[in-house]
Amino acid sequence: MSFAGLWAYNPGLDLTSCTILTAAAQEPMAKLHTRQPIILDPAAHDAWLDPATGVSDAKSLLKQDIDGDLQFYRVGREVNVTRGGADHAGMIGPLNPS
Repeated sequence: MSFAGLWAYNPGLDLTSCTILTAAAQEPMAKLHTRQPIILDPAAHDAWLDPATGVSDAKSLLKQDIDGDLQFYRVGREVNVTRGGADHAGMIGPLNPS
């Protein structure tokens, strides 16, 4: 999964900045929060990263809706444990698999 983002370098301030673009949440994300990162379709990656992509074409890439491809499920509380021993693949599986 990749999010739409922007970055810029200001040589006068010797500062690099970046941001992840967000939008109003759509289903199923709206059940979790009112905003969400804009998720890019993998087919759009090259065009999004190409500096030759025009503004209107870039905006159209932001309107691709892949939220229906997302899956949500509850995971165990151990995902919040940062101490050793709580790092295994089972942490990201469903808490109550059906």
